[in-house]
Amino acid sequence: MLSSGNDTSDKSFPVLEGEEFSISFIHSVNQSLVTEFFEIRQGQITLSALEFESFGAGMPTELEPGQYLTRLPGGIMRIDGFNRSATGLHFLIGRETNHTLYVSGQSIPLKQGSIYLTIFSSEERE
Repeated sequence: MLSSGNDTSDKSFPVLEGEEFSISFIHSVNQSLVTEFFEIRQGQITLSALEFESFGAGMPTELEPGQYLTRLPGGIMRIDGFNRSATGLHFLIGRETNHTLYVSGQSIPLKQGSIYLTIFSSEERE
């Protein structure tokens, strides 16, 4: 399960081992849309891919070993092959970044402030 919480709300979404979710936002420096794709692997949140519209400050400029770049329709670039894992993620949401969480078939706009995404087993939540 994935939990999204801040000072005013706490929500949970069922996400099983091997399932994906993503977060999209307007990059604060280059002002273009970025989408980060995550997968639940071995009980952790793993960054698996990144899509972006333009190169620029704050965006990857070189591929790391095991990564590959694909150009998608509409000028979108996608880097796959990330393997960065954590038990939780912390996002600082700005006023104009339009962060949106896509999980379990839902599109959830994230409000300004501090958001924590954590993973836990369904037994821990009961």
